[in-house]
Amino acid sequence: MRTPAHALLLLTLSCACFLAIAAQFEREGSRLIVVGALDPEGAPRFADRLSDKSIRTVVFENSFGGTPEAGEAWAGAVRTAGINTEITGQCHGACAIAFLAGKEHRFAAGHFISIRVDERVVVSH
Repeated sequence: MRTPAHALLLLTLSCACFLAIAAQFEREGSRLIVVGALDPEGAPRFADRLSDKSIRTVVFENSFGGTPEAGEAWAGAVRTAGINTEITGQCHGACAIAFLAGKEHRFAAGHFISIRVDERVVVSH
């Protein structure tokens, strides 16, 4: 018999799978698509990609979790490059911090961003 505790455990485990996937990059014209969790180790590789001056926009797609330190490292790369940011799907934690560092920010209706601030969750959708 399944209990609410079983359902919560399954949900937690499924979310942990998303957290384990490090960010992947894909270039589409002047846009760099970033899919997956933002980790501090990936920030230098991300900054290197942004050194290509033909990239005008970073699109964060379904990025779950990440530490504030990771968010700040990725945000620093966005600020240094002076580029725009967009969200497709969901953007949580470190992704939200990096997203806010863009010159201009865009996300469509139905997409989701959240960030934890002082133990409270701030949500926009």
